[in-house]
Amino acid sequence: MKFSQLAFLALVMFMIACKGNPKETLTKKWKVDAATFKTMIKEDIEKLKKDSPDKAKDIESSLPLMEGFIGGITVDFKADGTAETTTMGQTTKGKWTLSEDGKKITIDENGNKNEIEVLELSKGKLVLKSEKDKMRIPLVPAN
Repeated sequence: MKFSQLAFLALVMFMIACKGNPKETLTKKWKVDAATFKTMIKEDIEKLKKDSPDKAKDIESSLPLMEGFIGGITVDFKADGTAETTTMGQTTKGKWTLSEDGKKITIDENGNKNEIEVLELSKGKLVLKSEKDKMRIPLVPAN
């Protein structure tokens, strides 16, 4: 085997190792990145103005209210498959699973299942997209 082939193979192996296991990467406590959330919401509003102007107007009018509490939201994905979401001091508990491809999280809170799309996942950043309202939510590690 030539040195260049060996070096390429080593690089590929290194990249695979660095990517890690999505479930392990997800398993931690996350908090909403309020500044990034505000930027993303404004981008989403601009996109909605073309297709759903009324919905865009509703979201835009509720933006100041959202800004007030969004930074306090945390989600704790625990290794045992349980999850705790805290919003405005209220904690809800449920169970979570991650699809095999790492692209969808299903959270089951007492039979009420929510599917959430994973747009980005790394050790320092998680971006989710709600299936219900299509809102993107950026999170960073809480610790």
